[in-house]
Order: sequence, then structure tokens, then C-alpha cells
Amino acid sequence: MASTYTANQGIEKPATGDQSGTWGGTVNTNMDIIDRAVCGVGALTLTGSTTTLTTTDGSLTDGMYRVLVLGDGGDLGSNNTITIAPNDQDKLYLVYNNLSASRDAIFSQGTGTNATVTNGASGWIYADGAGSGAAVTLAILKSALVPTTLTDGGVLLGSGTGEVTAMSVLADSEMIVGDGSTDPVAESGATLRNSVGVGTGDSPQFTNLTTTGHTQRSLATGITAGTTQTMAGATALTKDINIVTVNGNDDDGVALPTAVAGKEVTIINSDAAQRLQVWPGNGFSDTIDGGSANAVDANKLAAGGVRTYTADGSTNWVTATNPAISTPVGVASGGTGATSLTDGGVLLGSGTDAVTAMGVLADSTMIVGDGSTDPVAESGATLRDSIGVGTGDTPTFAGINLGDTDLDDYKVGTWTPAITAASGSGTIVYGTQDGSYTRIGNLMFLRFELQTTDIASRTGVIEFITGLPVLSKIAPVLMSGGGAASYWSGFSLPASGETVFLWVEDGTTNIKATINDSDSTHTEMDMSEWSDNGRIWGSIFYEIEPGY
Repeated sequence: MASTYTANQGIEKPATGDQSGTWGGTVNTNMDIIDRAVCGVGALTLTGSTTTLTTTDGSLTDGMYRVLVLGDGGDLGSNNTITIAPNDQDKLYLVYNNLSASRDAIFSQGTGTNATVTNGASGWIYADGAGSGAAVTLAILKSALVPTTLTDGGVLLGSGTGEVTAMSVLADSEMIVGDGSTDPVAESGATLRNSVGVGTGDSPQFTNLTTTGHTQRSLATGITAGTTQTMAGATALTKDINIVTVNGNDDDGVALPTAVAGKEVTIINSDAAQRLQVWPGNGFSDTIDGGSANAVDANKLAAGGVRTYTADGSTNWVTATNPAISTPVGVASGGTGATSLTDGGVLLGSGTDAVTAMGVLADSTMIVGDGSTDPVAESGATLRDSIGVGTGDTPTFAGINLGDTDLDDYKVGTWTPAITAASGSGTIVYGTQDGSYTRIGNLMFLRFELQTTDIASRTGVIEFITGLPVLSKIAPVLMSGGGAASYWSGFSLPASGETVFLWVEDGTTNIKATINDSDSTHTEMDMSEWSDNGRIWGSIFYEIEPGY
């Protein structure tokens, strides 16, 4: 019978009874394929505008690498489209785009969507192996333009293809001002007023104002109030906006013009201390707020106050106190309805009620809503839970679809290998105990290095290499995974010994070590075959128990 091959990595599966006496080469190739699939890094040199990334059954090919580092011998002249072949294999790659001249790498497998890893970026991509309609998806991308740190609260500035930078935090009342060519700067006070074009002094100047489709309002400044404190002696106002700058005595007065329906007159009392009295026009017999003819407005205009009088007919003026001075302008009239709002606080609407302001956001806090009530500020574990990446310091991404299988868990970490001997006494001393792992769904891929400097008086069979990070699957078979030692030293193996095979015992966190001899016999490794300075490197993979 002919060999068959695994669906995605092309690992050869010899038929029963085949390759008698020659299967060692097939096993070695398969182990190399597994090693490359687990943590192999392939440096690919691209040329032109297209590349085919191929996986060939039973052969060690570029399409089997886990990590792809893309390079070139010079500018390709265009972006490069990389076709994953064949189109019926599921693939998962970590890609680093190190192409020159800002060229992007575009991954394709069929007529479905493509995934682009931008120049200088790294990212995870996966192909769904759906045949002619196969698609490639970009799962996670880290852009090269993202700096490692940014000023907290600083406004971000682009720099072409360079790294994004952040301005310093804006001081109170500062604004960002540009000049059309160089980076914008923060300005305040006289410098800002000069940029805005209203002069540099504390009293802004507005010149050459024009309006379209609106009635212009006339302005009079420097008005001196009448000092007789009577209607006859009140200074007559002739403009729409009147700034009274001299008010020598409390209750000095001004007089409105004759009432004409719809006319508005605004009076600003710029005196720092004295109140101002307002009279109807002298001799017009007009009223204010429906009072007696020619009677003074009982509501005197306080120092610094502003008031608008509107004629609701030909004989009566109606007053409206300036909202900025006393009553806030309501939302229905275009205001906020609030006398004060938190500096830097995010504003929240409330129908026709007053606008409110949230507190200033703390470092790393974001605004989160629930679709019905007011949004709230969240950070840390609460924010991560709202985003949906778990609550711990290591975010988890669940439900990433890889075609026929959901990637429910992805994690990398370390573990500490150790030896358990069947008998003897004393404490084994280690020189090296290094282990790393990558978890993808329910599969664990591990590498380790274990070296002793003193095995004391331990004897008998090496029962386990212990310390696996997650319990192996409890299956109806004895073994839930395995691998091989890629290097060893300080061992006293039989003359016929060829390889050290590693397998994971069902439902444990232990690795068994077996010596595979050239005569096809298999024996468990013994402490007599491991010297004080014994050393082993190995890689394995195994299926874990669901729920871990």
C-alpha cells in the first residue's frame, strides 16, 4: 500500500507493513517537519512581484515554517504577492516583513480575501485551506509605526513612514497651532491671540467682520453714562451693542432708543464696581417689562453685567439677562445649561437638561458605554473585560476561526524539566533546566534542555522527565503525544543504541524516555546510562486534557 500524508503539513504516514528496514529516513524527515512546524524560522529572499510558498508532502519545504522572515536583495520594484500552495491546506504563520523600499507582503491562497503585512510590521496570518475560494486572514498585526511609549495625554503627530511621535501634554488654555509646513506647536496667551488674528492684548479686537444672510449689529464703545441718575439726564443709546466704559457713580444711567418691534439692544456695563440704571427712551412713553411708561428698569445692571432688551411691540421692551453672567443658557437655546464644567472632563448630554462633565480621565482610563445609561470610565481588568480579552494581565483572544477548528486559546510560556528516578538516594543537582512552550488550542508544542552536574546515588529506570505545564489528555491509549531528543551528551548508551525517543504518558505531566535500537527494540532509559554530566535537548508535542 502507498503512504498517505497529513492534511496540513504533509507528514508521511507509511502504510502498514511498508518501508520495512527503511522507515528510519521517513521518521527523521517527519521529525524535521514537526520541528519546523513547531518553531522553525524561515528566512525567505523574495524576488519580483510574486512568490509561491509551497508545502510538498513528505519533503522539508518552505511552506512548513512557523515563522517567516521576508527579505530581498534590493528593492523589488513593487509589493510582493505570496501565494500559499496548495490551496486546500490550513496554515498559521507569524510573519515579519523586512523588505526594503517600504514594500508590503500580500498573502493569498485562493479567490477569497487576502492578508497584507505592511512593511516593517509583524503579524499572525492564517489560511483557511478552502480550495479555489480559500481566504487568508490577518489575525494580529504590530505596525512598525507604533512606538514603544507615548506621552500620556500628548497629541500624536505623524511623520510620513517614520515613527509616530507625541507632543507634550497641553498646559491649561494652550491650543495646537500649525503653519502649514512644519510640526504644529502649542500656543497660549498673546501668542495664540496673534495667531488667531485678534491682537495680542487682553482685549481681543475683531475687525472687518462680515456676515451673509444675517443682519449686522452696530457697535458703540467708550460710552459714558449720564450722571444725573434721571431719565432726562441718561445717555441716549443709538447702537445695537453698547459698551458703557465710564460709570462714575452707582446708578448712573443710559436710555434706550424708541421701541420698534423686533429690535434688540444689548448693554454691557464694563465698570468694575458701579451699577447702571436703564431707562426707556426719553419722551417716547415706552415701558420695560410691562411697567409704567418712562419708568426705570427696576433690575439694575450690575458691574460687569450684560443685558439684552428686545422690543416686543412699538412701546414695550422685554429684558433677558446675559446667561454668562447669571442664569446659564439652556440646551434648547444652544447653551450647556451649566455654570461651570470640569476642566478636561468629557461632556455628556441629558436631553434638554444641563450638560454634565465626567471627571478628568486617569492614566490608561477609557470611556465605555452600555447602550442605555451614561458611559463610565474604565481601566485595568474591568476595561479588558469590556473589550472581551479577559481580565488578567495577559489578554486572551477566543473564537478566532481557523476553518474547521476554533483557536480557543493561544499562549506561550516556560516550564522547568526535572528527572525522577525509580530508586536510590540523594538529590540530583542540575546545571540547566530550561523549557519553553507554545499552546495553540488543545495542542502543546515544547522544547527543553536538561543538564545535570550530580545524579547522587539515584539508580534504576528513569521514570519520568517531569514538569509539563498542562495535563496531557486522558485517552484510551497510553500515549497522548511524543517527540525526540535532538542532541545528547554524557550518556552511556548500548552500542546498538541510535535514538532517544520521548513520549508523553496519558493523563500526566510526565515525559517517558525510551532508547530505540537499530534492531527495533525499545527499552526505557536507566540511570546507569545517564552520567553526572548528562545533557539532553529535545522537542515534543502532545494533546492536552479539555478544560485546562
